Amino acid sequence: CFETLLYLHVVAKVLLLTQMSVFLGNNVDICRHTFAASNMAAEVALVAVLVLFGLWKRYWSLARLDMHFGSEWVKGMVATCPSLQNTHTPWIWTLLDFNGNLMTLLGGLSRILTAPQLKYRRETLQLSDGGTVALDWLCKQDDSTSENEEESQHEAVVIIQHGMAGSSESAYIKHFIRYLSKRRPRWHIVVMLARGCGGTKLTSPNGFTAARISDFAETVGHVRRQIKHTPIFAIGYSLGAGILGKYLGTYGTNTGLDGACMLSPSWDYNIQGRSFPFWSRAYLVQGLLSYLNEHKHVFHGKTPVDFEKASKAGDVREFDSHVIVPHYNYKDVDEYYLDASAYKSANQIVVPTLAISSDDDPVCNAVGIESTKAVGLGPGLAVVLAGQGGHLIFLQGWSLYKTLMDKACFQWLEACEKRWCEPAYSMIICLILKVYLTCYYCRHTRW
Repeated sequence: CFETLLYLHVVAKVLLLTQMSVFLGNNVDICRHTFAASNMAAEVALVAVLVLFGLWKRYWSLARLDMHFGSEWVKGMVATCPSLQNTHTPWIWTLLDFNGNLMTLLGGLSRILTAPQLKYRRETLQLSDGGTVALDWLCKQDDSTSENEEESQHEAVVIIQHGMAGSSESAYIKHFIRYLSKRRPRWHIVVMLARGCGGTKLTSPNGFTAARISDFAETVGHVRRQIKHTPIFAIGYSLGAGILGKYLGTYGTNTGLDGACMLSPSWDYNIQGRSFPFWSRAYLVQGLLSYLNEHKHVFHGKTPVDFEKASKAGDVREFDSHVIVPHYNYKDVDEYYLDASAYKSANQIVVPTLAISSDDDPVCNAVGIESTKAVGLGPGLAVVLAGQGGHLIFLQGWSLYKTLMDKACFQWLEACEKRWCEPAYSMIICLILKVYLTCYYCRHTRW
């Protein structure tokens, strides 16, 4: 295409010179000045065409969706999700965004300003080691009628894990809950709040970490005891997605889940992108320091944490080295990050799981997917890598609120629900067929 444009450019110059010679005759000075002005205009037009062509090529190159599957049956499940059919419509302003920071900033701000007001019913869950997590159940309009409650016992349950120092009030969670509740109003939606997060009382000196999965395991067991004979799905965002991935790989067939979504996970915490230091210093560490100051009275005197050094931490890595490493007896930060990374057990994931990452994620580097692929994908794992999307944003077209993430997650949960219902339908059909054949046999025989 570039060579063709240069050829056309030269041809246009020759034609222009020929036409000027015909009209201006032997007036060489006028011909020279006119040609120079026209030549400059042609150069500007050529540059403009090349720039537009480059932007057009970049825009549609970002529309790709690279997919990796652990098995053929999970590939078939992805095929039922319309929003995950190889390409999507990228955010138009991504042409000016080469590292995902612009989308993360504008998309995050837009979500905060347009976040819906939701009403929750909080339940406190006491853990086996004395810790406490909170479960914020979405209040539905028909909660007042016991008849509807009995009917809804057979509806699906969705357990959501928030990101670092987040809560049920995080804008990305509230937007998805609104999206999901409009389409499945009878589903049970609950947000699990980690220890000490979102107003949850910290009842032990063990705060939340990226490596602990036992809290989520106890939460799933508690929910299963409350609501039986129904599918349970899980969604994890950012840090919560990493915890969910480690849980799925560690527990294998005993997760108690029937489907899962991991959104912007960090598969390998030891791999960080170029923009992570900025986000670590400017935003993420502030949430951790606020968490530490809020629960300082619980940690003080019960942990080997040096609060003077921890309170001066300039980024997440420094905070972890002063708080997590000494408290949980890790050798160093790298050992802690290795323990928390989900890629090591990704080949053991058997529950239908969709993991969506962005190639330009400035917080959770998508390069960690290569570590996952090196270990191998479990039969239930489908990994989708978008060309653009930022961190937990994935905007499309001109919009600042319509996202690929919400659509794909909902469609995946629908596919998981259909898969969960298939055995029940098959059993009913087999039972009907068995009764029919028995009646037919008894009618046409003497026995």
